[in-house]
Amino acid sequence: MNLEIITNNVPRDLLYPYELSEKDWEDTCYDEKDRQRAEQEGDTFIKYKNYVYSLADFMRVEDNSSFKGWHGYLSETFFSGILIKYCEDTAQVVLGRYYSFPSLRVVSGMPPALTKQIGD
Repeated sequence: MNLEIITNNVPRDLLYPYELSEKDWEDTCYDEKDRQRAEQEGDTFIKYKNYVYSLADFMRVEDNSSFKGWHGYLSETFFSGILIKYCEDTAQVVLGRYYSFPSLRVVSGMPPALTKQIGD
């Protein structure tokens, strides 16, 4: 599988619930109960590409992962998502996008017409 990671390496400040606007809360799809819980527990958020993400939605990257060097990922589709890396002070993060492209390979025994379509 081919993996492409795109980032501008710009640190972004983490946001706390009291820093989010009403529009930001609408973007998170939190209902009133979730919003109250986030405010009580001090959840952290990040704005990226005009959308607000909760850091709680990111999965931790394992050492043997294709995303080595990043701290977490959030899948958006089967082949793409967002990566997160904490800065040294942990009050900021760097974000990036990943895209994976499956490798095409010719399987023996396929009809020549189909083999040609896959190989081209």
